[in-house]
Amino acid sequence: MRTRWDYWAIRVLPLFVPITLGFFFYFLVDHSANLAIWIDHNTSLAIWSGIAVSVIAGFVTVAIIHEKMFAETEGTGLLYSATEPTPPTPCPNIPKEALILLLGSSASYTTALHHTVLRVAGEDLLSIRRKNECIAVSAKIYSADRQIVAEIIDNSFHLNPSNYFRRERPDRHTLAIFDQHGARVLFVRHLNYSAIKILGTFHTARGIVKMSEEEVLVPGKDRLSRFCFGNGVVSIQIN
Repeated sequence: MRTRWDYWAIRVLPLFVPITLGFFFYFLVDHSANLAIWIDHNTSLAIWSGIAVSVIAGFVTVAIIHEKMFAETEGTGLLYSATEPTPPTPCPNIPKEALILLLGSSASYTTALHHTVLRVAGEDLLSIRRKNECIAVSAKIYSADRQIVAEIIDNSFHLNPSNYFRRERPDRHTLAIFDQHGARVLFVRHLNYSAIKILGTFHTARGIVKMSEEEVLVPGKDRLSRFCFGNGVVSIQIN
């Protein structure tokens, strides 16, 4: 898992390479004739300069290795928080440390590190886990005939090879999944440190659960709009 240190190391430390090399070659070209004399009279400074260059080169090497080892791919990677504002929610008195789950026009919130968003007939179909300032998503996606076509475990995909399925990571903050007909069945965006937007269509053992921009549709034709699910262990539970 990539940490905040890795994020800045990967982006900032490489800037020191051209600066360091530039000073080195400038000094070498313009002072090569007097290099031996300078080192002889500035031994301590020369040693510390060499140590500094070695340390910087080491940090850059580590940063590059981290970038290769922890680079996000289309099928893996945590969701990093964006800097978008949190839309108004129907939930009053949300704790400051809570994570807000925007489910269409409805909402839920949790102060736990792990939270189940949707549980049907005892099966967790969608859950989220907070890892540092990032989010990992776990989900089970079924087809209309109740054949599992994809399972996500902490943002790692496990696909059924007999079903066409497509996932997208358009940026570091978003995860989208499309079924064999091109319909989007899951959309998760980490809006900011305190809020996540979730939309999706789930074929469950009790019928279709759909979270759209306007409402949450649950089996039995119940349409929930501007509804607050509170700070429970599960946001939506259908027995």
